[in-house]
Amino acid sequence: MSPRFDAVHADGPAAQALRALSMPLLFLCGEATVPAARRMAQRLRRACPAARHESVPGGHMSPVTHAAEVGARIERFLREHAGHPAADDSFYFPPHRTQDVRQEIT
Repeated sequence: MSPRFDAVHADGPAAQALRALSMPLLFLCGEATVPAARRMAQRLRRACPAARHESVPGGHMSPVTHAAEVGARIERFLREHAGHPAADDSFYFPPHRTQDVRQEIT
């Protein structure tokens, strides 16, 4: 197994960091994605206490080939967790970039 994936199996610092995540996480995986990648997504979900794993139509390129379905799942997830303390987008977008990003996606 690749050392990069050992984090979800071992009890080292990486595994502990995953277990410490409290924000909601969504792992989407295409139904036709190779089995090893699907298993890794499921292991990551199990390692993160507030995570959810969902299968979507298609494979690795589901965000392109099934954009409406993937987008709807992400939008639903974001709406469900809008009040969560980790929902503050400043974690993902530094304050100086937030306005620019919002303009790009609207």
